[in-house]
Amino acid sequence: MPSNTALLLTLDVQTGDSQLIDVGQFGAVSIAPDAEHVAYQDAGRIMKVADRARRVTPLDRSGGCSGAAIWLSNSALVYCISNAGDSGYMLSHDRESAPRFIGAQPVVSSDGSQVSYVDARGDLVVEGIDGRDHRVLVPSVDPSAMFHFRYALEYTPDDRAVLVYDNATYPAKLHVVAIADGASMTVDDVAPATSSHGPNVFYGASRFSPDGSEIVMQSSTALVAVHLVTGAKRILAAFADRMSSGGAVFLDASHVLWVRLEDRSVDDMGRFASSLHVAGPSVEDDRTLDVSPGENNFARAVGISPQGFVAWSGGAAVMVKTDGTVLVENDHSSLATGIDEILGVTPDGRGIVALTYGNVVRYIGSDGASRDLAVVESGAGTVVGPYAAYAP
Repeated sequence: MPSNTALLLTLDVQTGDSQLIDVGQFGAVSIAPDAEHVAYQDAGRIMKVADRARRVTPLDRSGGCSGAAIWLSNSALVYCISNAGDSGYMLSHDRESAPRFIGAQPVVSSDGSQVSYVDARGDLVVEGIDGRDHRVLVPSVDPSAMFHFRYALEYTPDDRAVLVYDNATYPAKLHVVAIADGASMTVDDVAPATSSHGPNVFYGASRFSPDGSEIVMQSSTALVAVHLVTGAKRILAAFADRMSSGGAVFLDASHVLWVRLEDRSVDDMGRFASSLHVAGPSVEDDRTLDVSPGENNFARAVGISPQGFVAWSGGAAVMVKTDGTVLVENDHSSLATGIDEILGVTPDGRGIVALTYGNVVRYIGSDGASRDLAVVESGAGTVVGPYAAYAP
């Protein structure tokens, strides 16, 4: 086998059994929620989907861009393309039908039957997962514009509305758009409580409150919970100067987990310090769980366990309880033991699967016990990560 050739494998975390999927150079790996299919890019940036029987399907018009496919359900996914004809996203709703170009990244309803997105004209549209029953909910302000600065953010938990992030003007706005008739409520000065310098994945928690009535966002001055019916903003934690949220989710009705970012940049030199917090129940209650030992230690993902601990790779601790008790420390100076990325929380909530700086996939229990599962070979040439993914 050539030295630059790798194996794409699935591994059962419980039994240790592995199964060969493909041979070559791979990256941008993602796993379907039911773990029956895996999506990945080959050395030519062609997106492929494989099942457990090693049936590999190259997806139409893929290539030209790098990035993992996003699974909308067990069978539907979106993936990016960039070529002479189009640049944007393709949606494949099942293995039997040809994927279709939709341009922008869509959001999906909770039952997986419907998607919504802002199309190339700037129209907010809604349609079936298979492309049928296409409707314009909100027409474009300017169909000829090159950029529209409006993005479908998420369906509300009851699937009655789509949330649209609008940053065409400052401060940004949130539109709550009814699926039934396109009627819209606008909330001023709110934006997603995320950042390119913070985690974009939270395993085991949602930015919606448990009863589905609020979503955690950020204003120009605070971390806030926005009521999806009235538009009222409830302050969760106030921001000091040059402070923002790098990501936030509800832990329960009264508490929100969030990553605080402090911008220490000088001129064009980006410098950010991050820390992990629990806010609530009152605005004065903002408890620090962990602090990054340096600057620009960005965590791509955070795991929240029902056993009461949080896992992240951005701080001095890998696992910390919501009362601030450190369970497992993180040594960022060690390739062997330092944790670079959280891949997920185990189904029993007693451990995590993570990737070390030395590219080892490792199980870590909340009791400190650990077990190496696999060594990950990074891609070559134009193939980019992630090179490992986990489905509980």
